[in-house]
Amino acid sequence: PTAGNGDNVNGGIALATMRATVGYARLLGDHLTLGVRAGFAFNGASGDGASFIPLHAEGRIAFWPTSSPFSEAGVRPFVMVSGGYAQIDTQIAVEVLEDGRACGALDPADTASECTVASGKDGAIQPRKQTLSAYKQTGLGFASIGGGVQFSPTRRVGIDLGVRASLTFPVVAPVISPEAGISVGF
Repeated sequence: PTAGNGDNVNGGIALATMRATVGYARLLGDHLTLGVRAGFAFNGASGDGASFIPLHAEGRIAFWPTSSPFSEAGVRPFVMVSGGYAQIDTQIAVEVLEDGRACGALDPADTASECTVASGKDGAIQPRKQTLSAYKQTGLGFASIGGGVQFSPTRRVGIDLGVRASLTFPVVAPVISPEAGISVGF
């Protein structure tokens, strides 16, 4: 790459890994649930040299503030705290300009001048301007707070919608995660 030209990784908000989980929660008293979740994450880093662990494991405690929230159908708000194990990868596009002299461009000073010399293990001639994928990998632990609402058409079935704010560690990053799911009581 050309030193000092492109190669920048911009910060900001980006779509990260997504998860599918199953869980079990036990009602403790009238307003508290204690649960666990396990699942699979996808859209992580891939390719040569990439390492992505698609496991999700979580412990969670939730407080349901309405009076006798599980005694009948209705709307059930909740707040929760959780923590566990998860790797979160975020992909962003990075523009790279190949060094004109190293890649054999006819006019190295002109960024539109294409490369003529093969590079890399495959012997291919790379484009002078490239857009590559860069990944930020965070985790493997996390701690979260969040809340949401459960819409229950019957006493034993609920449609859950929520959002959580997490902090990953030892690689620290803030994460905002929307959640949707279905709960079945027995």
